[in-house]
Amino acid sequence: MTDLLPPIQTTARDDAVLKALAGFVRQESLGPGEKLPTERILAERLKVSRNTVREALTRWEGLGLVERRQGSGTYLKAAVSPDMLHMPLTLAGGNDFAGLMRTLEIRRALEAEA
Repeated sequence: MTDLLPPIQTTARDDAVLKALAGFVRQESLGPGEKLPTERILAERLKVSRNTVREALTRWEGLGLVERRQGSGTYLKAAVSPDMLHMPLTLAGGNDFAGLMRTLEIRRALEAEA
């Protein structure tokens, strides 16, 4: 299992953590509802700080890809892929409901393709 999460050697560490974690999820065939290793284990195997792992998982949580349960762990809520973009979608339009719905349709299409 240690070979599946090699140390990260880059400046964009949280992006690299997400890419490595997505590769791990694919290689281990983990699906929605399954538990990820602890932050401590991920940090040790990836040779990054727990804070870097926490930031990366917070991004996935914000995208609805994982659920973090205090005292229980982090669980996948959706399928992930190393080729996914791990960035939030921000809207400049404010409270435009119709624009938000169009954006949601686009996001759903993009996520399905990913």
